[in-house]
Amino acid sequence: MVKRLLLLSLAAFALGAQAQYQIANSNFEGEWDNVTYKASTIKTWNGVEPSGWNSFLTGTGDAKRTALSALASGVQNVITKSTETYDNTKSQTSVQLKPYSVLGIPAQANLTNGCINLGGTTADKWTENYNYTNTGTEGQYGAFRGKPDRIHVWVKFNSTVKYGAKVSCVLHDNTNNGYMQDPYQNFSYISNDAGTNSTTTNYELSKSLANVVAHASKTDIQNSDNWQEIDIPLVYDNPQLTPSYALVTFSTSSAPGKGNSNDVMWVDDFEFIYNSELETAKYDGNTLSFDSNNSVDLSSTKTIYDENKLLLTSNGAYATIEKKYEDGLLKITVKGNDYSSTGNCHVYTIKFYEPAVVGEPVDYIDDLVVTLNGNTLDPIESKVSVSSLETGDINFTLKNFILWVEGAPMPIGNIVVKNLPLSQEDGYNAFRVEKEEITLAAGEDDFVLNYEGENYPLSEEDWSGPNLGIIPLSLSGKITDNILYVAIDIDLTSSIGDVVKVQFGYDLKPYTLSSEYGTICIPTAAALPDGVKAYSCASVTNNVLDLDEVSSLAANTPYILQKTGSEASYTILSTEKTSNEVYTTGCLNGVLTATSAPVGSYVLQNLDNKVAFYLVDSEITVPANRCYLTAPAGSVKALAFPDGTLTSISEIQAADEKAVIYDLSGRRVSKATKGIYIINGKKVIK
Repeated sequence: MVKRLLLLSLAAFALGAQAQYQIANSNFEGEWDNVTYKASTIKTWNGVEPSGWNSFLTGTGDAKRTALSALASGVQNVITKSTETYDNTKSQTSVQLKPYSVLGIPAQANLTNGCINLGGTTADKWTENYNYTNTGTEGQYGAFRGKPDRIHVWVKFNSTVKYGAKVSCVLHDNTNNGYMQDPYQNFSYISNDAGTNSTTTNYELSKSLANVVAHASKTDIQNSDNWQEIDIPLVYDNPQLTPSYALVTFSTSSAPGKGNSNDVMWVDDFEFIYNSELETAKYDGNTLSFDSNNSVDLSSTKTIYDENKLLLTSNGAYATIEKKYEDGLLKITVKGNDYSSTGNCHVYTIKFYEPAVVGEPVDYIDDLVVTLNGNTLDPIESKVSVSSLETGDINFTLKNFILWVEGAPMPIGNIVVKNLPLSQEDGYNAFRVEKEEITLAAGEDDFVLNYEGENYPLSEEDWSGPNLGIIPLSLSGKITDNILYVAIDIDLTSSIGDVVKVQFGYDLKPYTLSSEYGTICIPTAAALPDGVKAYSCASVTNNVLDLDEVSSLAANTPYILQKTGSEASYTILSTEKTSNEVYTTGCLNGVLTATSAPVGSYVLQNLDNKVAFYLVDSEITVPANRCYLTAPAGSVKALAFPDGTLTSISEIQAADEKAVIYDLSGRRVSKATKGIYIINGKKVIK
């Protein structure tokens, strides 16, 4: 049963369908399609085009029939398959582009992964003659989802004119049904062999375009007997958008309607490049020098890892940088934007000094409260282990974290954050990290999950945390010798679509003693500060309170406190955990929330500048974390604390005039007046 649930849970983390990060058949090694165009009842052209690519035979437009019917040379020869390649060990096939002529006028050869529109006889009227993304026809659009850094292609161009061959690419989104043209705006071009520059007329588009995400073009590829490696950076016009299509164009002339029938252009291995390397790597302001294995060692200088001192940038504009720190080794993975499809990445490592652990780890066991999708789940008892380091920092581990989703268990694992610096705040140590990137670890091997009354031992593969990869985590907490409070935000939006909020324990709450006497009952054990003494009250017999001094405070236990030091006030830290229960020990009754003391009990009050336990004869509220005292019915109206120390007092009672009486200085007196005396070997109040 649990195995099935675990598999279902992990399915939520699976990536969606892989997006397309290259266009189809971009190396021209794939299939070639036989294409046909019938210009008239007596004229038909048959040709070939690389699968996924198109030229004039598969074009559209009002002028197509007229233009192709008047060809002086065969349009079927514009696009041909060639064995001329830039490197025959890497490529066996390229595509050859050769201009044709219409009515004796040479025109450029054109190849696109979209569709060519022949819309008019004015060559540079780019609103009629253009390439476009034809989403309505299969094979005439390039589905695309990547955000590459540049385009790369091999070109060989033989020409006697100066117009220059053209390579261009437009990445665009799906707005307006993904319609895009190339050119999509006015442009300049070399219009003759003398190098004169012309600009297109300012025409207006008749259709609304999609949003241009990025573009790249080179329009001055000149004659060469050798292959040219063309590398063009993409310029992002709308970097906040993600493309849906890529429109790519190759042309033997960047000048519309120009060219030479003797021009020949070969194109091979077009691809999008996704950078995935570190461009900047600094620690504490110093540039890191990686060796040939992309590693650097900082441990010899006892450099301790602090994420805030690390500066990393990538040469990929849309690459991601992931960091994983474990046992002194920082692993940096720079993933290209196409990583999910190709695994394109570079890995770097930095060795840091790992501080030694001092003493044994301290385990804290308390309630763990999880908020998921806005719903707060029931508390579950959990364990956090804290190790002190030689540097004064701590290592933090939330052990065996299980996320319960709709009542079913999703074992996550251990949440480990190392080298947490501590800061002093109001008597406790505080720690905090913001959006630190961590990798979740598997839980303990011997952990047993109880689900629906059955026990399931979990093995390492049952913990899904390590499969989540790098996740951002924010953590803040407060810690004393016996109290730990932690609030954690685990960013799982990429896997379950939510930030999981986790609270371990309860926030700290200070108890302040500023009067000479007080009462206390807190939900957490605590040490007594110097200058404060505490007493339990076991019983009341004949109006005598039996007080016993204690050395520390136990959880959920009522005590009387006495301020014996010279400070104006003393603070004891506890937690904000509350309960409606009354905790009774002897004749003291402690409460964690404001509670009405019963009539006939005693409450510590300051009346007429005299602090005492006064009899309750009408309703009175005891504040949270305080006590009231119960005694047999008919007892005295008040039990007071006079000036002087209560150290080692075991009983307080009404004075016996016939007894042997000593004052606190050890002198025997004949009569006990107001104050504390030793009567028959016991300290009593008069």
